[in-house]
Amino acid sequence: MRVAAVSLEPPTASPPVIRRMSDYWKIDHYAAFEDGYVLIGSAAFTGPAEEREDLIRQAEKVDAELVFVKQEYLGSDDYIASYTTSYPVTSYHSGSIYGHGFRGSYSGTTTTRVRETEYYLRTRHHYNHDVTFYAKRKPSCLGLLIYEPTEEHLRTTPDLRPLVMVTAVRKGSPAAAAGFESFDMFHTVNGQEIASLSDMMPLPSFQEVDIVVQRGPWKVPMTVTTGDCTQPISLHSGI
Repeated sequence: MRVAAVSLEPPTASPPVIRRMSDYWKIDHYAAFEDGYVLIGSAAFTGPAEEREDLIRQAEKVDAELVFVKQEYLGSDDYIASYTTSYPVTSYHSGSIYGHGFRGSYSGTTTTRVRETEYYLRTRHHYNHDVTFYAKRKPSCLGLLIYEPTEEHLRTTPDLRPLVMVTAVRKGSPAAAAGFESFDMFHTVNGQEIASLSDMMPLPSFQEVDIVVQRGPWKVPMTVTTGDCTQPISLHSGI
């Protein structure tokens, strides 16, 4: 899968960082966002064990700087492998020739190649692979990764109401400077009540914005000086 493009920092000369994927992938996703990374793609496939060098080469092809990988062993099977070699065999021959009124002799060699095949029992090991690729994102409007319930979630979960909740805060971002925390829920932006991400858009770039969040039982007011708010916004890449 390839995720929609966002504004990325140029790749560095350092090799990509390879990390083991957590059992719950969103833990890695949130941690990567906090460090300034954004998801740019993922892959799932079955095959032999992936070597670290193979993962690094693939990451470099897509300009990823951080890779999470999970390998789940599925089992093995046996198969017959063959190995064929050939080698030269030289035959030496000589003799005499008799005819009417003459007698002669001859000698020479004949070289042929003989093929020889050996068979071996081999074992194949199979793994499920899950891989996610991340790249460094340029500083964005607020530096927040958010959760918004889908219409299906709202329809099938009676106690769930429309909300916009913070799931991760990028270090050094406008939101971090203002004091945002994970699980903060947007209440108002510049006095307007917020029930969905679209209620917040568009935000002005490089201006002060008054935001009130619900934090547990408390409503917490904050003033945020936004960054570049012209960049693409989504649940994958954040605000």
